[in-house]
Amino acid sequence: MVFVKGGWFTIGIDSGSFDEQPAHKVFINDYSIVKYKVTNKQYCDFLNSKGNQIEYGKNWLDMDFSSCRIELVDDIYRPKKGFDEHPVIKEFNFVINHLNQVLS
Repeated sequence: MVFVKGGWFTIGIDSGSFDEQPAHKVFINDYSIVKYKVTNKQYCDFLNSKGNQIEYGKNWLDMDFSSCRIELVDDIYRPKKGFDEHPVIKEFNFVINHLNQVLS
């Protein structure tokens, strides 16, 4: 994880498309963000070693999530065709916490 210092930032543009206007200031709190993406392939490897467990009332992987690019075939998690190296689309708290266990 990488710490990002919050502060005031200008977003938008006065001469851009309608949904980018106007330029204005926003305040963003401090936050942390992952330094490296977690790919669907990496997450499948993790799920295949640990299983799709329930934590805080949710499965680690929601197969019904419309943007899910992972499928379960013959009890093996695998990325859908063409999505191996794409980043996992889900709540990254689950992904990062558990991949750290596997990768460290």
